Amino acid sequence: MLTPIYKNIPLELQDRPQWVVWRLENREGKPTKVPFNPKRPQAGAMSNNPKTWGAFALAQRISKMNGFKGPGYMFSKDDPYSGIDLDKCRDPETSEIAAWAWKEIKRLNSYTEVSPSATGVKIWVKGILPLSGRKKGNYEMYSDTRFFTMTGHHLEGTPTTIEDRQVELTALHREVFGEAPDPQATSARPRPELSFSDSQVIERARGAKNGDKFSRLMRGDISGQKSGSEADLALCSILAFWTQDREQINRIFQTSGLYRNPGREKKWNRPTAGSTYGMKTIDKAINDTTETYQGPGFNKDNGRRTRPAGSAKVEEDPKPQAKRAPVNTFNLTDMGNAQRIVAKHGQDIRYCYPWGKWLVWDEARWKKDDTGEVDRRAKATVQSIYTEAGREKDKDRRKGIAQFAMRCESELKRKAMIASAMSEPGIPILPDEMDRDPWLLNVLNGTIDLKVRELRPHRKGDLITKLAPVKYDPAATCSTWEKFLKRIMADNQNLIGFLQRSVGYALTGDTREQCLFFLWGLGANGKSTFLEVIHALMGDYAKRTSSETFLAKKPGQIPNDIAALKGARFVAAVEIESGRRMAEVLIKQMTGGDKIAARFLHAEFFEYDPEFKIFLAANHEPVIRGTDNAIWRRIHKIPFAVQIPIEEQDRELPHRLREELPGILNWALAGCLQWRYGGLGVPEEVKQATQDYRADMDVLGDFISEHCTVAPGASAPSKDLYKTYRDWAEDIKEKNPLSQTKFGLALTERGFEVKRTTGGAKLRKGIALKN
Repeated sequence: MLTPIYKNIPLELQDRPQWVVWRLENREGKPTKVPFNPKRPQAGAMSNNPKTWGAFALAQRISKMNGFKGPGYMFSKDDPYSGIDLDKCRDPETSEIAAWAWKEIKRLNSYTEVSPSATGVKIWVKGILPLSGRKKGNYEMYSDTRFFTMTGHHLEGTPTTIEDRQVELTALHREVFGEAPDPQATSARPRPELSFSDSQVIERARGAKNGDKFSRLMRGDISGQKSGSEADLALCSILAFWTQDREQINRIFQTSGLYRNPGREKKWNRPTAGSTYGMKTIDKAINDTTETYQGPGFNKDNGRRTRPAGSAKVEEDPKPQAKRAPVNTFNLTDMGNAQRIVAKHGQDIRYCYPWGKWLVWDEARWKKDDTGEVDRRAKATVQSIYTEAGREKDKDRRKGIAQFAMRCESELKRKAMIASAMSEPGIPILPDEMDRDPWLLNVLNGTIDLKVRELRPHRKGDLITKLAPVKYDPAATCSTWEKFLKRIMADNQNLIGFLQRSVGYALTGDTREQCLFFLWGLGANGKSTFLEVIHALMGDYAKRTSSETFLAKKPGQIPNDIAALKGARFVAAVEIESGRRMAEVLIKQMTGGDKIAARFLHAEFFEYDPEFKIFLAANHEPVIRGTDNAIWRRIHKIPFAVQIPIEEQDRELPHRLREELPGILNWALAGCLQWRYGGLGVPEEVKQATQDYRADMDVLGDFISEHCTVAPGASAPSKDLYKTYRDWAEDIKEKNPLSQTKFGLALTERGFEVKRTTGGAKLRKGIALKN
């Protein structure tokens, strides 16, 4: 059996949650490929039950265990793929393909791979099979209710992508099985060329005439709608023009701000009359849609359904910025100048009042104007006033416009133009409107949808202000990075995989894991290099901060450092002085998923939702006095146990690793998908290191073991226990002894309950002082 080469499997298949694992079992006296559920490997997978399928990353991991031979893909009526299995056509020794099989491979000209036995090939195409005719001789063809084992052993000379081959597939099926009894069978599902991925639907909807309305609804903005329910239906109706797939509309809707708004998720999934509110809304949108997208010949500029004559009129959507007025209709005033600059440049400039900053579209993102770009555009606008004068037929008015233009060349007039333009319709923007989608990652050559690992062009409507300074190249590799990880992790694949999933998680703005990554180890172990490379990869999405940010501070200190972390997804801090205490309450707040309050110097407090994942690297363990799970469940201590000898240290390594950033991005994107479908998957090495850390921090445990007896019938006066503890803490020079209240709470957490004597004194049950 061939060992799978996972990286060669087409990404569009990897992105679908239709994966199983398989192994050989003896059925009726012969070995049979049997599929199993990757989420419950002991249970079989069913071709008609998607709940028994899983994500590619999970199937990849499980397929390497428990005697499984590899991953398999389960065909479904909801995907556009068909598979052709040509059996007994390849010599496993010479790799020679039979002539009859080469004919079919060349005819279909799509992704082809060698089967697990190495004696056959499987061809993948986009196209739908007729209802009958699946197996005959050395031919098998399937498009649903069956699975294909996959090896990733790509057949050289064939495409690495899955191509649309409906015509060729239909012809091949007819030649092998004869005429199909139902000539309309291929219309049972939408033709593949009209089937779009989720991100393609979103891209087309945003680029249509009502794209601004769609973008507002996707951001969760219900302005212009009578209610939240009306907004839900409006968004579903736009989507129903582009796709009639209920599940696809549901998936896309659940990425929208409407779904994420407070209380909306619960309403969307609320049961009602044998369905849910959400699915009933989708059904109404589909049923009310009188025309859907019809392909390239359709009017692409009209992103709304057309209605028959006499039906209700569809109102036009407002433009995102003021319409440009005809020449010479602007007043010769500061307000007129504001309208001029918006007419010429309004599509590329925005003003954020809370920030006190202009933003300019630089063809990749909305970037803060730190170089005077808006002023340069104001100067160009002044020059255009002379053009207005030249077009004016009235001599006196032409002279007046030219004189006005000359006055506007002054700095004072330009500043007045810019200041007045700040409030023009379509120009103001709020911080909460920007960078709202936690699943978009902006890179140099486009924007990556992290949910499906798909690149699309930069779009103004995404309102992204950040940029990772790397190009997405799906073919890029990172051999030096992989060698580096093997060296610093002693080739421990469990730890390397955890680092990959952790970084993949950090690519997103999602914070569901509620954790802190603590990279611990003595010097010269690669921690700093690792963090520097990830910081370089993520660019604007990454922030450095002092370790003081996460350590206990004196009351009253201004949280400037916390304010500066707004909008970051990856936050790195290095080095901690020995004996410093972790700011445990703050860590809980930062990783808890709730808003945190912060302010800059001489500014008011503000609140924001943290998106960042904390990566703290140090040689010393910060002191954690909390003994409850509320703090310890958040800590993932990753041991960096390898120390690189001086003679082996490479000062040029960071530079060479930066040259591999496109490949490292692919490594991180793979980790993101693994995390999304399988979670962080904390390995035993990290769990044990964290448990050891917790034990080291358990000063109260040391006191109990040295001075107390724990037994069911034991008891001791609370005041005696605390006095003995204080004396002990003073003897060992404990820097942060527990107060009497915290000491009592800690005992209660350990199960030592309070009992009062008849005289009212407090006793602790289950614990007694020695001697």
